[in-house]
Amino acid sequence: MGENNNNNNNNNKNNNENNSRTAEGAAWPPPNAPSLPAVPLQRTSCDEASRITSHPPPPSGLHMQTCTYAHHDGIALQCDVYAGPDFPQHLPVFLYFHAGGLVAWDRKHVPPWLVQVCSPLWRAWDGRCLSDIMTYASRGGFFLAALLAHERLSCLVALVSIYGIPSFQHEFFRSSTMLTPEPIASDAMKRHEEGPMTAWVSEAGEPEVFLVQMLNPDGSRNRDYVPIVEEHSSVGGEGDKELGLRRGLLYEYYVYNNSFPELVHPVDPGFNEPTKENLGWRLCWPPTVVIHGRDDVDFPLGGSLWMRDAILEDKVRVFIAEGKGHLFELGLFLEEGNGGMDVVKRAIEALDEMVQSVV
Repeated sequence: MGENNNNNNNNNKNNNENNSRTAEGAAWPPPNAPSLPAVPLQRTSCDEASRITSHPPPPSGLHMQTCTYAHHDGIALQCDVYAGPDFPQHLPVFLYFHAGGLVAWDRKHVPPWLVQVCSPLWRAWDGRCLSDIMTYASRGGFFLAALLAHERLSCLVALVSIYGIPSFQHEFFRSSTMLTPEPIASDAMKRHEEGPMTAWVSEAGEPEVFLVQMLNPDGSRNRDYVPIVEEHSSVGGEGDKELGLRRGLLYEYYVYNNSFPELVHPVDPGFNEPTKENLGWRLCWPPTVVIHGRDDVDFPLGGSLWMRDAILEDKVRVFIAEGKGHLFELGLFLEEGNGGMDVVKRAIEALDEMVQSVV
């Protein structure tokens, strides 16, 4: 965000930014915007959270601190805080909801390019709770970030969607789309639907798991880094690779059976026509940048365009990566000369403009 200071509006209006709109002069946060109501979580104090896990600074110049900020149904809700030595305390931080956030993966699945962009701006853990975090980005968990905007959370500066799902009320989730070679049997998913609540735990060496050793002290890619190669089990120690037995396939299973709209309906208002009842959150919606592959079949581009068209005052900009599908940039660095990173860089420049205009 803060590294891209030499922005040019003309560079952002390019052929790959099809169907995009700009948010000119959008003020955020709006005056007297209501705060998000307290959630029924058992919150850990910030001082206590900051002592849970702390790692010394690695060769990259960053250090990572794992903080448990709440407990829910016996599961610790954790956040990894990447901090550098010179982070300005007054600037917003970047809260990232990881890919696969609804059914699989965990917070270790962070794209290296995102850490490269944000590392100078990560605020050191200074005893402030997550309610003070101001900038949200997400892919699989963008649904969670969008819920914060629906609630008009006053500390939001901007949203970033990396082919994320803004709502499960989109027509795609009622289309019986089959994303697997054959339908997934309900018996194969029963263990995940009826079993105890669990959290995904990734291990070093898994594909797309980020480690700070992947970066040099200046934030550039460490080309001398050698990936860890080791035998490891899959989700929750299951070790079962058969189709239908991995928890991550719950997404494909629910999409095919059109289950998502009803599952999340109590908290998911969607993006239908504006009414007097839903006008408030539309007016308060923060500036939003969307990165989406044209050929995404897991969550089609139309879902992001639906959100863009529904939000008032042209607050959403959509950057389209031609010929790219889902997860096209996961695992890539800013130095990559292909893979759609040119679109990612233009989107981040647009985000930088938005954030600088309000902080």
